Amino acid sequence: MVFCIEKVITFALQRAKTRMPKITNIDNFYVELGIGIKNQRLHKGYSQEELGNFLGLTRTSIVNIEKGRQRPPVHTLCELASFLNVQITDLFSY
Repeated sequence: MVFCIEKVITFALQRAKTRMPKITNIDNFYVELGIGIKNQRLHKGYSQEELGNFLGLTRTSIVNIEKGRQRPPVHTLCELASFLNVQITDLFSY
């Protein structure tokens, strides 16, 4: 878990160093994150229910995360990346 959080911090620092534009629409950020999560999940062949069971969330919560309506905490993103066997940064760009 600590390694995963370090990856998130590294990702944020790299973003700052490359002078990427500030996220001006936080809702779009979570919609895009949800799309990345959904694409990774589908690529790995998991259902929303399987992912929810692993994370201790309902299928409805997974639907809401994938649609950008629910904002997952960092530790959930770390667990999600671990389950899908991807780097946490892969959830943002798939």
